[in-house]
Amino acid sequence: MDGCKARVMALVHSGSFHTFIREDKLPAGAMIIRAKEPKTFGLAETGTKLTAVGSVYVDVRLENHDINAYAFVAPNLSADMIIGAGEMQRWDITIKNDNGHTDDSYWP
Repeated sequence: MDGCKARVMALVHSGSFHTFIREDKLPAGAMIIRAKEPKTFGLAETGTKLTAVGSVYVDVRLENHDINAYAFVAPNLSADMIIGAGEMQRWDITIKNDNGHTDDSYWP
């Protein structure tokens, strides 16, 4: 939506296929597609789940690159936003790890 902006700290996470955003980090007026039933996702820790109440399309500026992403809206997400492997593959985002040092500014 025009003029509908918010600043978030995004975690680029290849261990998650899907992209998630915390509901309270969406800008006022964002159009959330509410699910009839919440969708649950299993997490790495046994017995833990993440619940999404809907989805949203977001335009993201990441390292001076503009991408659009389909994100699940998760009210209890611990991070502001997680950009998952699906979007990383779609937009050719690469995280380069060099002996424990991460370079997240690599774009082909």
